[in-house]
Amino acid sequence: MAIRPGIVDPPNVKYRAAGRGASISGMPIGHRRRAWHGATLALVVCAAAGAGVAWASPAASPRLLSDADNGQTVTVSVGTTLRLVLHSTYWRMGASSARSVVAASGSPRYASRPGGVAGSGNGTVTETFRALRRGRARLSASRFSCGEALRCAPSQESFSVVVVVRAHPHHSLGSS
Repeated sequence: MAIRPGIVDPPNVKYRAAGRGASISGMPIGHRRRAWHGATLALVVCAAAGAGVAWASPAASPRLLSDADNGQTVTVSVGTTLRLVLHSTYWRMGASSARSVVAASGSPRYASRPGGVAGSGNGTVTETFRALRRGRARLSASRFSCGEALRCAPSQESFSVVVVVRAHPHHSLGSS
């Protein structure tokens, strides 16, 4: 039964009665409306991308720091996630020297590597930090053992990196 026959209707479209179970060409009317909204959104996104509009990524890649960054100074923007990975399970992470500038996001995670000798410290310790506001903070870690019954040399006992946090790159030069 065609409820809305007419010249403006395409010849292959069939309508079912309004209310519960109403459909157009077998697709429930609510689904058809969602499909229309989805198609419209896709069109807007494609048009914006073609116009050179930059979209911010909600999950930007974290800035990776490791043993090689010991003694270095790194500069990041407000909002940057920092992931510090040290290659020995003997490392004990220290707190940020300025938690209002760079703060830990949870607790350190220890992971042993398969195939290592027991007691060798074979593995990693990882801690994630977030740059909260402009300023400077020192991230540090320490260890006394560099393997089973092997004391670390003084140059191997500590790790530190200075993190300089600058304003978000989208802020103007005069803002804070």
